[in-house]
Amino acid sequence: MVFVAILCLFIVLNLAASGRIDLTDWFGICGFKQKYGLPCAGCYWTTAARLYARGRIFSAFITQPAAAFFCTMLLITAFFALLIAWRGVKFRFLHPPLRIRLIQYGIFIAVIVILAGWAVTLARAWVQGYP
Repeated sequence: MVFVAILCLFIVLNLAASGRIDLTDWFGICGFKQKYGLPCAGCYWTTAARLYARGRIFSAFITQPAAAFFCTMLLITAFFALLIAWRGVKFRFLHPPLRIRLIQYGIFIAVIVILAGWAVTLARAWVQGYP
């Protein structure tokens, strides 16, 4: 199920990149950017994810590093989910004692990556002359 959900996500992003669907209908326009004139931590995520889904991975990292990082993590997760479901592989790092540590470190790393991606986006906006 995890593999199928991630595959569906990338299919939707690919359809959005080709112009067949419009993601602004689903997610709207950033209220933070409208109010303050600066991009929020989530700005450019869909753009970067679309680029990633089209195979333009380097461009995705330039557009929004955090989004490209999470797309990479989703692909790794899909790979492990497929191995577990198809071959029945049991990975030691997914057993209960290690899984809790993995989740804790994963949340910490996710917060750091999101903040770093936002910092890059804010720096780019500042260089481009946002107020």
